Amino acid sequence: MELKYEMIGEGENLLILIHPFPVNKNYFDKIKNSILPSSWKLCLPDLPGFGSTPNDMDKEIWKMEDLAKLIDGLVRKIDHDKLVIGGVSMGGYISMAYAKIYPGKAQAYILSNTNDEADADKGAGRQEVVKNILRGDKDLFLKNLLHDKLVGETTLVKRTSLLDEINTMFEETTSFAIIQTMRGMGERSDSRLFFSKIQEPVLVIGGNEDNLIAIEVAKTMTMIYPKAELAIINHTGHYSAMEDPEAYSKSVIGFLNKL
Repeated sequence: MELKYEMIGEGENLLILIHPFPVNKNYFDKIKNSILPSSWKLCLPDLPGFGSTPNDMDKEIWKMEDLAKLIDGLVRKIDHDKLVIGGVSMGGYISMAYAKIYPGKAQAYILSNTNDEADADKGAGRQEVVKNILRGDKDLFLKNLLHDKLVGETTLVKRTSLLDEINTMFEETTSFAIIQTMRGMGERSDSRLFFSKIQEPVLVIGGNEDNLIAIEVAKTMTMIYPKAELAIINHTGHYSAMEDPEAYSKSVIGFLNKL
């Protein structure tokens, strides 16, 4: 299958950014026109069942490696010189899987609001969520996830309009995609050892109000990777690119300009 995607810019270098769970490429709407140096173009794919890409992936479980192979289909399709692969949360898991499957193919990585370790409970918590969704609790799950985990305290008080934008993306996500990617995230392998040895530059981004993946995780990743730099987006949670697009864009532009 082929992923649906949006292209911005006409530069010779390619940045692919992979959206987080459980939304779609519209997550990047607030930054897509301000994130690129002139020599870069941006590809924003929708993963299967999220946004414009249908549920056509013929896999029992949508593993991060399977999704990384779909991303590579875009890499092979789009002409480019330098390549940077990046993603937010689940998109970060897919980016790390890409690095392991295709070592050296990307010149750098952007890992945003994500975790390089496998689930501590080996995915048991995610399997419980899957059972609840199968019982018809998708809307309740997403409501609780949004208010408890996806945005920071500052956003809940001062940026309440974002909640409607996120809910609109939720409505475009199928229950099947949620179930399959939850299973895939639960089975993902640890990436810390691999990334502790790579020589490609890595930008690690975290929100200091992230209740899902604490900022300490991003700090640890940055200390371990040989060529990593850390960007902390203050007063934001797990969806930092939406919560403070200006600060997020600035960190990415600065990183790309060094490559």
